[in-house]
Amino acid sequence: MGFLFIVLGTLMWSLDTLIRYPLLASVQASTLVFVEHAVLITIFGAIILIKRNSLSEFRKKLNANSISAFLIIGVIGSAVSTLAFTKAFY
Repeated sequence: MGFLFIVLGTLMWSLDTLIRYPLLASVQASTLVFVEHAVLITIFGAIILIKRNSLSEFRKKLNANSISAFLIIGVIGSAVSTLAFTKAFY
């Protein structure tokens, strides 16, 4: 299953140029990054809900520190860097 996620990720990454450049002419970078992240949260949220029974071992290891670190890395590392990357094309 991991192999399929890698293939899907590389396909999405390769389509990025075809989608991002035309959208930058009509949409602000912050809106584009928000929509990208909303789509990813929806897709992976659905996968997590479907697989929630097999994630029980993972849930046992979660605590407040790991959840906050995950959110900080996700927000700062992903959203802000994607926003900076997208604004670089203006």
